[in-house]
Amino acid sequence: MIIDGIVVYHASDDNITNLDIREKQILKNFKSVYEHYPKGKYYGQWGRAHIPLTQGVSHIKNNFASVLNTSYSELKGKIFPIGYIYSSPNSEKYKKFIKPFSPYLDKNKSFTIFKTYGKNCPFDVPAYGFLDGIYSGKPIVDTDDNTLSDYFKAIIIIQNYKFDNLSF
Repeated sequence: MIIDGIVVYHASDDNITNLDIREKQILKNFKSVYEHYPKGKYYGQWGRAHIPLTQGVSHIKNNFASVLNTSYSELKGKIFPIGYIYSSPNSEKYKKFIKPFSPYLDKNKSFTIFKTYGKNCPFDVPAYGFLDGIYSGKPIVDTDDNTLSDYFKAIIIIQNYKFDNLSF
């Protein structure tokens, strides 16, 4: 992105696969844009390790959404992360996770959105290690006692997605 002729995004390290370095750069870039356009509404798409609202449930020490929600007082409570789940009849990957949502999925639609927060919300369900194994294949935490609202404000389940070998 260019603001007033200045390139806002640039690599900060040759090791761009290092999640902590990438996260710091995402935050630095957002800060530059936000300072220039403080009244704007911002939308973006990042992977699920970048967007949990709660620290410590991702492989990333200070993930993007939780830092915005805790370090920017004017943004606190305004961050609305949405997690995406790809559901396929041939995949066992998220079967346990999707089970509480199954009665509400319309098989004729390609996706369904579920709110995961609020008083008596039926979809603030156990996270079942939702973020486990994203990069390492190992659990992030020994036990995941978190509920979905610790991670996201909504979940989109994309149904009957055809893929050969998709790693999320």
